[in-house]
Amino acid sequence: MPSANRKLCDACLPAHAERASQAAAQARLRYAIGERDARSSDEARAKHRAASIRQGKRQRAWKAAHPVTPDPQQFTAEIWPHIRNRSVHELMAASGLSRPLCRNILRGKAVPHPMHWDAFRALIARE
Repeated sequence: MPSANRKLCDACLPAHAERASQAAAQARLRYAIGERDARSSDEARAKHRAASIRQGKRQRAWKAAHPVTPDPQQFTAEIWPHIRNRSVHELMAASGLSRPLCRNILRGKAVPHPMHWDAFRALIARE
């Protein structure tokens, strides 16, 4: 391989690009004739909306029980150094948070809502 970042050799690259182009053309055609991706179905949107409503209720309940919201710097200083070398799956299992959010937490690009901090503290305590 010319680079460690590449997954395809120079000989395979043109065929891969052609397959990707054909797949994109087929997707555009399906969209044009009215076939929609399952992720954008009414059922999927309703499921997402219900999950968002539940999450909002949990956050409001937490806020009512904790009138003083901790400073995000507290998470960065006290919790993040102990979890930054953990796997995304460990964080997901401990907190119930999504893969993209846990990935961003590990990278130091996101601070989870304080209601999840105790789950991370429990993960640290199991060290």
